[in-house]
Order: sequence, then structure tokens, then C-alpha cells
Amino acid sequence: MINRILLFITALLLAEAPIASGQVGYSPFMRGPQNCGAVFSGSYATRIMYQSATVSEPGACVSETQQALCTNGTFGAYSGNYANSTCTASRTRYSTASTTCPIPCSAESQSQSCSNGSCTTWTGSYSNASCAQNSTTETMNIWAQNPHYTPYNCNPYNCNPYDCSYSCNCVWWPFIGTVCSTCPQTCYNTCYNTCYNTCYNTCYSTSYTCDAAGTTSRTCSASSNVVAGSWNSWSPNAANYYTNNACMVRY
Repeated sequence: MINRILLFITALLLAEAPIASGQVGYSPFMRGPQNCGAVFSGSYATRIMYQSATVSEPGACVSETQQALCTNGTFGAYSGNYANSTCTASRTRYSTASTTCPIPCSAESQSQSCSNGSCTTWTGSYSNASCAQNSTTETMNIWAQNPHYTPYNCNPYNCNPYDCSYSCNCVWWPFIGTVCSTCPQTCYNTCYNTCYNTCYNTCYSTSYTCDAAGTTSRTCSASSNVVAGSWNSWSPNAANYYTNNACMVRY
């Protein structure tokens, strides 16, 4: 009777704590539930998975905790939907928050790696999330050389017809006027009128003064904050003016 009780107790113990093959008391007909490695049968294994393998700012690595049930040495399917065991995030940072055109913003690409719920620190050293390359305007004073005309008595009949743009062989005679001996009357008329107008418009003494002409300006702007900006043209065109009130040096 005692032997039967001992055998019954031994069977119960073997059912709770399986004995491996080769050990004392091993029986292929009396095995308990098998574990899944370090996870006991009936317990859950946990893991952390990520929604995406790579993301760029403003996105971020998103994780979820998943579980799988161990049943007699075999894991069931993990819960959850995410399938990436790691995630790498990337972003751009700038050395300064702003620059002045034409100096471009200095940018740096940074990255961060996440695994098993932990993320590394971001690479790089720049800390500004944005940078603006601000436009700017330059202004300069300009001077101009201006002519001043002082008229004096002028007799258009004293003009030299040979100064005309037409090659008429014309001679002025006292009391007679201009005679064009080698050209037809139409040429004479053209020559005389041209000569008259030339004389009338040039019978002045001319002097020049250097006068302030206001300012000229130009603007620098950029199409991208990381590309050096460019200047537009001076307005008005500085090349037509002088740098100081002596009117000696042009821009």
C-alpha cells in the first residue's frame, strides 16, 4: 500500500517538473508542458517593433510593444502590426537661425537610431531647426557732372558750311549769302539749314559742375536659404555717376 502511494506522489511531481531524458525517474509517458527557452509555457515573450525603418523630420520613430504566448514550447503569433526591429530618423539642423544675403545658411544632416525602445542621441552639433537668409539692400550716394551753357552772340551766316554733315561746296559771300557752287539747290538748302541749326545750338560757352544726384541702390535676395544670394543691378545705373563731389572717379 505504501509503495502505491509513493508511486502516485512521484507521478504528480514528474507532471509538475519534467525530467529530461537520461535523468533518474524519466518516463516518456509522464512529461509536463515544455518551456520556450527562458519563457515558461503559459507566459508571454515581449518585443518592441517600429512602424517604419526610416523616417524624416517632422516624422518620428513610432514603436509598439508586442507579445507572443508560449504554449508547450512553441510561441504563438506576436500581437501588433509593426514589423521593423529598428528605426532610423533623420533631420536637418543649422548653425545659426539667420544670415544676411548673400551668405547662405550652413546646414547639417543629423540622424538618430532606435532599437528595443531606446534611441541614440542625435549626431552632429548644429541646433537650429530653421534658418532664414534675409534679403538686404545697399545704398550709395552718387554725383553727376552737369553742363551749364552761357549763350553769346552768334551769326549763323558765319558758320562754316564745311562743318555740315553734307559735303556741299558752299562759300559765304558778303551781301550775297551762302553760295553752293558744286551742288544742286536741294543740297544747298539742306546744307544751309543744317549749318544754321548747328551754329545756333553751339554758340555757347560751356562749363560743368559736379552736383549731388541722390542715391543708387541694389537688393540681394536668395531663392534658397542654403544657396548664396545674388545682387540685382544698381538702380539707377551707378556706372553713369561719380563716387564723390569731385566727379573724378566713376563707379
